[in-house]
Amino acid sequence: MTNFLWTPSDARISTSLLNSFMQEHGPFDGYDALWEWSVAKPADFWSAVWDFCGADWPCRRRRAVRNKLV
Repeated sequence: MTNFLWTPSDARISTSLLNSFMQEHGPFDGYDALWEWSVAKPADFWSAVWDFCGADWPCRRRRAVRNKLV
């Protein structure tokens, strides 16, 4: 049996940023499904992380221009 030092409450989980990300970019049936997606499609995952965090990376902008996405 695993003894955890701390486990978040359901209320804390439901209001976490990670849960918000999973709801916005899912549906994911838990953290394991999110992890599977991040490994299977890392470009999609990191693009979603950048969007969610409001990050604007110069290399991302150059890639979009190069690919005529903007």
